[in-house]
Amino acid sequence: MSLNERMSVKENERFPALEGGSADDGAQKDVFVWYASYGSNLLEARFNCYLFGGRVHGMSRDAHGARDSTPATESAVLRMPYRVFFAYARESFWGFGGAAMLDLCPDGPHEALIRMYKVTLQQFNDIVAQENGLRSPLPVQHRLKCEDLATLRRQEPGTVSIQFEEGPTYYPAVAYLGDYNGTPILTFTCLPEDVPGFLNGELPAAPPAYNYLNVLRKGVQELGEGGIDPIEYWNYFVESQFRQQTLN
Repeated sequence: MSLNERMSVKENERFPALEGGSADDGAQKDVFVWYASYGSNLLEARFNCYLFGGRVHGMSRDAHGARDSTPATESAVLRMPYRVFFAYARESFWGFGGAAMLDLCPDGPHEALIRMYKVTLQQFNDIVAQENGLRSPLPVQHRLKCEDLATLRRQEPGTVSIQFEEGPTYYPAVAYLGDYNGTPILTFTCLPEDVPGFLNGELPAAPPAYNYLNVLRKGVQELGEGGIDPIEYWNYFVESQFRQQTLN
């Protein structure tokens, strides 16, 4: 099924509501992971919307929040050899534009700022649900379960687990980026096979919406990484993808 076909499937047809949870869902409350953000969730207030609910300036609707609203226990900043790019050209609560994705196998040297938040695996799954426009809990078949996490940790960093084979989702793949202080690092992005199409124009892609861009820049600024200008940081990724188009 092509990307356009996947995105055209109605949400209620692809994700029927399921009653109850599972034993694994309860176990996830005791398993910690680092959620690695690289887009708007670089801004802590934006990330917290996914735990507490609510919105930041520029969003047109509230996030639902996680079932467990306990704050992240730790935060850390890393630089990783990945490329941020923008996929899709759609209307969202930010306005019209693309969504930040992570290229795990870039064709050349790139470096992405990663802000990590230490949360439970259950909270991570609730974040994945909201990033895909769904309410938590995710249907069991779309959650990253404890055994899935164990399998990923036996693989090389950059390995993905496909949580959504089809349907109207922005982020169908969970990626394992290695461990940090003994805790696995997880993020989410598009399907690896779709990356070339987004980058070469075969699949629809657009620069970030104005409101989205403001939050992206505030996130980089908040990190306080020496020598990195927030405007230049995002211009680099946009210009390299969209043929020298500069953001205002």
